[in-house]
Amino acid sequence: ILFGSLIYTVFTIFTTFQKTDFPVKDLLVSINGLYLGVALELVVFSIALGLRIRDSYLATEKLQDKLIFELQQNEEFIRNENTILENRVKDRIFEINKQNLLIEEQNKQALLKQFEKEKVEIQMQALSSQMNPHFIFNCMNSIQHSIITNDTEKASTMLHDFASLIRMVLENSSLPDITLDNEIKLIETYLKLEQVRTNNSFNYNIQVSKDIVTDFVKIPTMMLQPFLENAIWHGFKYINYKGNICVNFTINDHKIYCEVIDNGIGVEKAKELNANHSVRKSMAIQIIKNRIHLINQTLTDSKASISIIDLKDKQHNSTGTKVIIELPI
Repeated sequence: ILFGSLIYTVFTIFTTFQKTDFPVKDLLVSINGLYLGVALELVVFSIALGLRIRDSYLATEKLQDKLIFELQQNEEFIRNENTILENRVKDRIFEINKQNLLIEEQNKQALLKQFEKEKVEIQMQALSSQMNPHFIFNCMNSIQHSIITNDTEKASTMLHDFASLIRMVLENSSLPDITLDNEIKLIETYLKLEQVRTNNSFNYNIQVSKDIVTDFVKIPTMMLQPFLENAIWHGFKYINYKGNICVNFTINDHKIYCEVIDNGIGVEKAKELNANHSVRKSMAIQIIKNRIHLINQTLTDSKASISIIDLKDKQHNSTGTKVIIELPI
């Protein structure tokens, strides 16, 4: 473009000089220089314009190639991102399904655990129902013995205590557990009843640790009475001295410890004597052991347990029996 403009300027000047008196104008060819300059300028402009169009076309093609390349790169990036996103979605769906299966399994296990707990409670109530008639039968025998021996005052006292005891037993028989305060009242009423029946042949003492809130702590109902009954009916049966029963309640490490200690003939001696005599086997203690087993089916960490220890002196003579029941609270 600059070159065409330069040619047009030169020819314009030349034409101007041609029409003017100038010493050398005779040497020049008489042509219309202005038209020639315009023509040359157009030729140069056309060449320049063609080159410019070619450059523009080449630049456009280059830009198109660049845009196509970038577009391809973007498409590849989008495909990769979509693949990554799809994989993440699949992983998330898998995790959600896994969590759903876990929740379903947990719900299933919770329902099974609840079912097992309810089944155990029903079984424990059935065992308690088996024990109550046995306990009532023994009390009725005691009252019958007092009536037969014409000891009406004793029979009247026993009937009063027995009525109170039966009321407590019936009130608690449908419950899986009762407060320790109610359990203590029940066993104390029972021990008073047995004291009257045996003409005060034994003493008893109930001790509760100061850090136990008896109306808050709960234990399974009728857990101690069978062992008290066993001590009175079997442990004191062959002794020639006054019997003594100690009932202790302590608490430690989220467990309540119930102890029944007597100074009877002991477990081994009682078994030996019972083997030589026709003595009815106690059902209640076996029922208590079965109840402990059922209680442990509902527990995961701490377990309930029962221990029956034959107490002996330094000469290995029997000095009584100690029963320890551990119950998680």
